[in-house]
Amino acid sequence: MSMKNKRKGITPVISIIILLLIAIALAGAAWTFMGGLAGSFMKGSLMVVDARCEGVKNATIVLRNIGTQSLSLGDCLNTGISGSSKTCGRLIIDRIDGISNMDANLSTLVLNPGQEVTFKDEGCDGTTTPVTCVYNFRIEGAGTGSTKVSVQCG
Repeated sequence: MSMKNKRKGITPVISIIILLLIAIALAGAAWTFMGGLAGSFMKGSLMVVDARCEGVKNATIVLRNIGTQSLSLGDCLNTGISGSSKTCGRLIIDRIDGISNMDANLSTLVLNPGQEVTFKDEGCDGTTTPVTCVYNFRIEGAGTGSTKVSVQCG
C-alpha cells in the first residue's frame, strides 16, 4: 500500500458543517453585543415634540421619553430653575447660548416611557430682539448623547 491511501482527511461535507457552526457562533456573539449596546443607549433617551415661544420671552419645549426606563426629574416641578445649568433628578439642563440665567420649571416629577414633559423658561430674553435661546438636555448615566433645542423669542 502506498502512503496516499493511508492518509485520511476531513470530507467536504464535514468541513462545510464546521464552517457554518463557526459563522453561526460569531453571528450570535455579535447579536448579543449589539443588543446590549443598543439597550444601554435606549434606557434614557429624549425626543423633542415641540419647541416654541409663547408671548415675548417664554420658551416652551415639550420632550418625550422614548427610552425604556422612567426618569426622576427631582425638585424642578414648578419650583424654578435658576442659573445656566440645573440637575433635575437624572435630567441635566444647560442653557448654552451664552446667557447665564434660566427662569424655568418642568411640568412633572417623573417621566415614564412614552410620557411627555413640558419645560418652560420665562427668561428667554436678551439684549437683542429676536433672541435665540439654546438649551441642552441630557440624561445622567445614559451615555454621551444629548438633545439640543433652539427657541427664538422676541
